[in-house]
Amino acid sequence: MERPQLEQLSELLLSCFSQPVIEALGRSSRFVQRSTARLDGFTFLLLNVFESYSTFDSSLNERCDWLEEHFGLSMRKQSLDERYNTYAAAFMKSCFLHVLSRMNRNTLSGPFPFKCIQITDSTAFKIPDLLRVFYKGFQGNGGESVVKIHLNYDLLQGGIADISIGDGSDHDNSYGFGPKEKIIPEGLYLRNLGYYKFEYFRRLDEAGAYFLSRAKTNATFFSQNADGVYERIDLVEGETDGVYLGSGKKKLKVRAIVEKVPEEVALKRLKKLQTYKIKQKDKTVSPQREAMCHYNVFITNIPAEKLEAS
Repeated sequence: MERPQLEQLSELLLSCFSQPVIEALGRSSRFVQRSTARLDGFTFLLLNVFESYSTFDSSLNERCDWLEEHFGLSMRKQSLDERYNTYAAAFMKSCFLHVLSRMNRNTLSGPFPFKCIQITDSTAFKIPDLLRVFYKGFQGNGGESVVKIHLNYDLLQGGIADISIGDGSDHDNSYGFGPKEKIIPEGLYLRNLGYYKFEYFRRLDEAGAYFLSRAKTNATFFSQNADGVYERIDLVEGETDGVYLGSGKKKLKVRAIVEKVPEEVALKRLKKLQTYKIKQKDKTVSPQREAMCHYNVFITNIPAEKLEAS
């Protein structure tokens, strides 16, 4: 990395937070425990964010050379290796959360009618096969070990509400509520379709919180007549308030919002569904599922006065 490029990257880093803030994060995470420490938080952050970005598989020797070339800091590779510890991980995490929080403040404009806006998603990746006794992979992948991480992020507060690690083979909807997750009344909870679960929606509703989700293509909706009897209905394009979702005696009152998707999107979905039908010959695809390829259906318990459909 040339020095002009390093200076540009340093300016970019300092536009997110000042050097004193970085050093304060280094001390609070205990990465820097002495004022005389040779490797400070700012230099360590540059080393791992920018030097590693250009040479991701760089060795400890190469990193030591980089420090001496750009900062005149001479370190033995053993000394540098000892700095990669739990305190270093805590420091890097605190820097990431600080940048994420600043990004939120720059992009969000309020006020919002919610106490929190929590977004949950997952990612899965392969890890060494010797760990498959701890983290199982997907069926048919030759016994590979795969880990899945669920992240609950509070968009308003700029903080992580929960992180959960499990088997890569686990379906998202088995996650439910994270072990550290607390339902905040009047909070909004957003998850993608993989997390769709009736019991999750019901618990949020009972706690006075809100959800907004895509509906499954096989979701069944009901209206309630004057005698209190539930009658199945077909949704029409637009917004339908006061419909019920669920099966058996368990029902949940929701707003349903139906929007037609562009034709190219519908064709892509139909093509994907056709591929599924060919591969899964023992399974039947309902006419409703084919029809729903032309629409997006959203369900929510947010009152219209708090959030309009448009």
